[in-house]
Amino acid sequence: MNIDNMLSQVLQNLLTLWNTILILGNFIAVVSIVLGLIYWLTNYDTRDGKRMVIGGIILFILLNYIAQNVTISING
Repeated sequence: MNIDNMLSQVLQNLLTLWNTILILGNFIAVVSIVLGLIYWLTNYDTRDGKRMVIGGIILFILLNYIAQNVTISING
């Protein structure tokens, strides 16, 4: 196995890991928003519900921003 094949395999594994992290991050952001809305709208815990919604939105925006910039730098 030469060095080019090995580096190609490492890059492929890193891209798979990156995509998995992005999928999990987006899932966690959506779950945080939904649970926060449930907490907030049912008056179970309004303060923490608002924080969960805001945190989920921030996480979602940051993940999408980072994902777009990283894929551009890898491809370009």
